[in-house]
Amino acid sequence: MSLYREEILDHYKHPRNFGVLDDATVTVDGENSACGDRMKFALKARDGVLDETRWSGSGCALSMAGASMLSERIKGKKVHDIESITESDILQMMGGAIVQGRINCALLCFKTLHKGLDLLRSEQNITSTPMPITKKMNISEVVARWPETRLVLSEYNLHCVGCHASSFDTLEAGAKVHGMSEDEIDQMIDDLNIVISHKKQ
Repeated sequence: MSLYREEILDHYKHPRNFGVLDDATVTVDGENSACGDRMKFALKARDGVLDETRWSGSGCALSMAGASMLSERIKGKKVHDIESITESDILQMMGGAIVQGRINCALLCFKTLHKGLDLLRSEQNITSTPMPITKKMNISEVVARWPETRLVLSEYNLHCVGCHASSFDTLEAGAKVHGMSEDEIDQMIDDLNIVISHKKQ
């Protein structure tokens, strides 16, 4: 049994931060209807810092272990830092080798958490800090979050935005498949960040 598999089973059988948070600032629900997973995240924040978090739910080992692992990672962190966590980070946290049909299970915690962060910003007037694009980010994730990046990717001959591989390939991996050098990859990342920064102005 692999180390990652053991860790997932440990978090599933012995979930961290599981329970109710009576004085939560916000509480949100999440659901993966395809697998029947359900979860609730409760967040307590003060001065832009997540002081406490609790979660509860039921579902498969991946979804429940993901919530447990993520709750440990975000507790006590600044909200701005938590916002920088990506889907790719979650998959890597869980070992990386998640089959395509189970990705939604693994990412339910991420999607539920971000619903809570959106509500938290609204409740406490926390200004969202634009998350810079890095070469370790997932291609489809970048395009879904910033549709304006499609043109830049096309200019660098990354026309695989809609293909199956884009759902799990990072920008770096996709670029290397297309023969790009490290310098070219760095330039592409700079151009992507310029595009999204202009969009926000």
